Amino acid sequence: TSVFPSWLRPGGQPVELTIVDDYTFILEFAASYGLFPLRMQSIHYGHYPNLISPAHYMKQWHIDYTSLDELQPYLQAEGLDPDEWRELYFLKNTPGAGQIRGLNPDYPTLFPWVVQPSTTSGITIYERNPYYWKVDAAGNQLPYIDRIRMELVQDQEMITMKILSGEVDYEGGAGGLPITNLPLYRENEERGGYDTRILPPTMIVNPVNYFANLSHSDPAWRSVIQDKRFRQALSLGINRQEINQLVFFGMGTPRQSTDIDGSPFWRPEFSTAYADYDPDTANALLDEMGLDQRDSEGWRLRPDGQRVVLPVEFFEVNANLIPTTELVTEYWRDLGIEATMRVIDPALWFERQGANETVMSVWHEDLVRPGVPFFWYVPHDGGINYGPLWQRWYVTEGREGEEPPELVQHLFRLYDTVVESPDEEERIAAGQEILEIQAENLFSIGTVGEVPGVLIASKDLRNIPDWSICTQWSLFQAEQVYFDR
Repeated sequence: TSVFPSWLRPGGQPVELTIVDDYTFILEFAASYGLFPLRMQSIHYGHYPNLISPAHYMKQWHIDYTSLDELQPYLQAEGLDPDEWRELYFLKNTPGAGQIRGLNPDYPTLFPWVVQPSTTSGITIYERNPYYWKVDAAGNQLPYIDRIRMELVQDQEMITMKILSGEVDYEGGAGGLPITNLPLYRENEERGGYDTRILPPTMIVNPVNYFANLSHSDPAWRSVIQDKRFRQALSLGINRQEINQLVFFGMGTPRQSTDIDGSPFWRPEFSTAYADYDPDTANALLDEMGLDQRDSEGWRLRPDGQRVVLPVEFFEVNANLIPTTELVTEYWRDLGIEATMRVIDPALWFERQGANETVMSVWHEDLVRPGVPFFWYVPHDGGINYGPLWQRWYVTEGREGEEPPELVQHLFRLYDTVVESPDEEERIAAGQEILEIQAENLFSIGTVGEVPGVLIASKDLRNIPDWSICTQWSLFQAEQVYFDR
C-alpha cells in the first residue's frame, strides 16, 4: 500500500509480524495498543480488511510470488495499467464485510454464503457455502437458506413499491427505512405478505447529521466556517422539535451530535449543547462574528463582500436525509444564509469530498465503537469527515495534506490515547474530552436521534431477532434464518 494502514501502526511504526508455527503468530506494536482486542471484534464491519487472508489464493496476485509478466493478462482484463499490480491485488482480496457481502466469487471464504459471478448491475447473488463450519443443535449444517438475492436500489420510492408489492423478504433495520412510511407499510402487510417491525435504536445515534468542510480551499469561506460561532448559530437555527414531528412522527429525541446516551464517554450536557431552537441567539452570533451586513435581497455577506452561500451536497444514504434537509435549509435561509440542497450521485459525492470540494454534507451518525472510535468528531478516517486535508495530514504523518489548527491536533492526540492506552479509565477520559470539545465546537451538527428502526420481513421468515442493523452492513447472524412454508 502507498500508506501503511494506520490501525496497524500505533506509535507511528508498522506492526511487526512473527510466524511461530502453522497455527500461531505474534504481532508486536511500537506502542501500547489497548484498543486492539476490541478492534478484532469489529474487523468484519468493513472498516478494516480481514487480518488473515488465504495465502494459497492471494499469492498468485502478489509480485513476491508471481512475476509482473504473468500478471499482465489479469491486469488487462481489469483495465489496469501494466504496473498496477497492487490495485489488482486489492480487487482480488475482497471477501467483503459482514456475514454475506463479498465481491470476488473466487475468494475462499468461511462465510455462510459465497458470492456468485454476475454481469447484472446492482444484483448480487449469494449461494450457501457447502464448507460452512456451523451446525444447529440437531446437527443440521447451516445456513438454512440456500440462496440470497441482494438488489441495490438507490431510489427510495422504488424500494417502497417493491415492499408493497411483495418483492422483498427482508429490508430495513437501523436507519434503513423512513419512519414516515410506517402507516403505509402497515396498511399493505397482507397484500405484500410481510410484517412491519419497530426496532429499538441500535447502531445509528442520529439519522441526519451535518458536517461542514473546515479545510476548504477558499480562504474567505474558511474565515466563516472555521469560526465556531457560525456552526453554533447553524445549530441554534434548527427547529429539532418540528423535524421530530414532521419527519420522525415524534418518535425520536431532539439532540446534538454526540455518542449514545449511557455510553461511558457521554454526559447529558453533550446531547443538549446548542440544540435548542433559538433563532434570536443564532442571529446575534452571526452578527457578532462580522456577518451583520446584508445585500439588497437580505442575504448575509462574507467579509469579502460575497453572499454567505451554503450548498448542502449529499446522496441519499438513508431515507431521512432529504425531508430533514429540506427543512434545515429553510431554517438556515431564515437566518439570512443562502442555503441550498443538492442530491448527487454517490460516486460524485465521494470524489468531491475526497478532493476537498464539498462545503456542507450530510450523513448519519453511528455510535462510538471500537472499529472507528470518534469517527464523527476526529477526522482520522477517510471518506466522511469535516477536514479532508487534515485527515490526509494525520494518516501520512504530515507528508501530505495540510497541518490542522492546534485544537484539531489535540483531538488527534486524544484519539491516539483512546487507541493506544492500555488503561481503560485513561481511554474513557480521553473520549469524554473529545465529546466535550465536540459539544462546544460542533464539528458535526445533529438533529434528531434515538429514532426507532423499521424492519420489513416476510411473514414466512423465522429466527429474526428483535434487533437488527441495516442491510447496508450485514444480515446479523443470518445463517440461522429460515422460511416456514
